[in-house]
Amino acid sequence: MTRLFLLAAIAFLQGSDDLSRRRDALSNRIEELRGEKIGTPVDIEIGSRKEGGTLALVQSRDLHGGDLGGFERVLKALGLISPALRLELVIPSMAAASMKSYAAGGTLRILDPAIPDDELVYRLTLVLSERRIRDAPPALATFDARMARLAVRHGDADMTKQLFWAGLRVNGARADADHVKKLAEGAEKWERETSGFASLVAPRFLVRSSDFMWRRGGIFMESMRQQGGAARLRYVYKRPPDSTEQILHPEKYIAGERPSELDLRPLELLVAGRGGAAVFRTTLGELGTALLLESIEAKTRPEASRGWSGDVLRAWSEGDRLLIAWATAWDTERDAREFEDAAAAAAFVINGRDEPARAFVVRRGRSAAFIMNCPEAIKAAVIEALWKGSRTDGDKTEPFGKE
Repeated sequence: MTRLFLLAAIAFLQGSDDLSRRRDALSNRIEELRGEKIGTPVDIEIGSRKEGGTLALVQSRDLHGGDLGGFERVLKALGLISPALRLELVIPSMAAASMKSYAAGGTLRILDPAIPDDELVYRLTLVLSERRIRDAPPALATFDARMARLAVRHGDADMTKQLFWAGLRVNGARADADHVKKLAEGAEKWERETSGFASLVAPRFLVRSSDFMWRRGGIFMESMRQQGGAARLRYVYKRPPDSTEQILHPEKYIAGERPSELDLRPLELLVAGRGGAAVFRTTLGELGTALLLESIEAKTRPEASRGWSGDVLRAWSEGDRLLIAWATAWDTERDAREFEDAAAAAAFVINGRDEPARAFVVRRGRSAAFIMNCPEAIKAAVIEALWKGSRTDGDKTEPFGKE
């Protein structure tokens, strides 16, 4: 037993020494690719799957505004996960089974010292990106804003890995001018087709959001690189995207198109007056809107989330019932109708599975809402209170229910 312990200890130390040498060599390569100094070298160690899984749980809580339990209740009410499933248990076990590394306290911890060089470049860049983004304004505590921030960091890591493969520098030009187009086509194919296999063993919402960070984030950061090189990438870190819409449509980020702000206080006051207890609140964004609809209906509808301008999803507990109100704002009335059609199809699925849920959709002009578990006796009052909310775009505020 002592001999085995000594052999394991020697192997551990040799692995750590080799990782340090590779870190130094690859850090120099990253400096060449990006044309900037890294500064203090990234600390690198051998990690453990248990610690990595625990860290993944912490990050998941942060993604959902510190309220993973509330998010879980919404998913269960929508029938997207089993009533017996606990995200607090599933997320760390899923992450630990698939992860290759993780960062903790600015230290990169590798699970397998034989990690390929390109993957190590990705992981080193991810730690460096955390340093770069510290001076940016804090992201809102919503799924949409936090996911956009993660897409910048993971997208930067993926872009740097792509440059490492191609032997290019940040300010260099690619020979294949349609590179971004090819990346987008590959992402769309994965989202539409291939992702279905992974969704057979894990909740689709989790599968697609995990992939979004590096796949769509990589396309965004490569678009920024091609648009303005290193200077544009530095700008992105100073003023990160506000929403997943800007990640999915880089031209909207460049144009400074920001999300609409929705205020649902009339509805909140109505529910609170009935004794409803707030359970969960977030903004799903264009990404979350697509994921929620396709998770319910098991069908991809790209048009249902395009033209997104803003949303707020609220859930309240009223006895055994979880009242859900998901208010959405759209660029055009056509966009709102496309969402209305997809949300109505999702409501049909829910009602067929659980008739008492009474899921339904309402729309006025460029605004639409999905409502679930609303007692028939207060349905009219809930809809009226919803339309009395407000929508703010820049300096312009108007009723949410404006026709």
